[in-house]
Amino acid sequence: SSLHGLYCRETITEEKVRSLLLRKQAITLTELIQVFLPKTENLRTKEVKDGIVRKLAAVLKRLNIEEKTINGKKHI
Repeated sequence: SSLHGLYCRETITEEKVRSLLLRKQAITLTELIQVFLPKTENLRTKEVKDGIVRKLAAVLKRLNIEEKTINGKKHI
């Protein structure tokens, strides 16, 4: 695992995800992933993105977040 991937995964915490979800009434998973993706394009590798998705999935499961559909899109 790269240093960048490790860094990204470490920055995703239950507290950060919870506060994002509280601030925004509805956010798509894609939008949530974008928040944690590195700003630099060359650091946005598939490996980094997959790590972010796995970490977010685990956090969302622990937080017991329900999905809702708004205008045909799934939101959390």
